[in-house]
Amino acid sequence: KMRHISLFRLKPEYRAPEIVIAIAAQLRAIPKKLPTILDCEIGTKPLGGPDAHQIITFANEDDCAAYPASQAHADFLASSQPYMEKVDVIDYPVE
Repeated sequence: KMRHISLFRLKPEYRAPEIVIAIAAQLRAIPKKLPTILDCEIGTKPLGGPDAHQIITFANEDDCAAYPASQAHADFLASSQPYMEKVDVIDYPVE
């Protein structure tokens, strides 16, 4: 298995709760569009952390590597990128 973690920090002018909730809703839609996702967790506003985060589990490295080029990922980027100040991504194998 492979895990893909994305940490999203929104631009200061977009950190209102309703925008964070809308971003989280967009993240929750991704697994419905991509059957290679085994599990997906979404969180918002951790203490002192990013505005939102997503943890996705894929069956293997190939599925994880294919995710950035997927239509589901492209759709999310198209709708959310204007709000983003910074995105950190970590991919790692899960034993």
